[in-house]
Amino acid sequence: MTRPPRTWETERLVARPAVTGDAAAVFDYSRDPAVAKYMTWRPHGSIDETRAFLERCERAWTEGSAFPWSLWLKDSGEFAGLVEIRVRGSAVDLGYALSQRW
Repeated sequence: MTRPPRTWETERLVARPAVTGDAAAVFDYSRDPAVAKYMTWRPHGSIDETRAFLERCERAWTEGSAFPWSLWLKDSGEFAGLVEIRVRGSAVDLGYALSQRW
């Protein structure tokens, strides 16, 4: 299977694999009910829940079952959201959630 690039950029964003070191920034975003409103997950109640999610993200990269990236603004380094592709046989699903600010 061909794997996507680990990092990529747009004019405004840097995307890199979501990792447990991102827990503080991701927790702030993932506990927001407005961000989770149309997602398959509920707002996170603790940073430990966020760490567990990010551990799953790291395992998914290793296994090749999904490829979650954290999105960061180039100019400020601020966390903007997450985007993920999930491998489903010969197809992939794409999902994303952005911080309410973006």
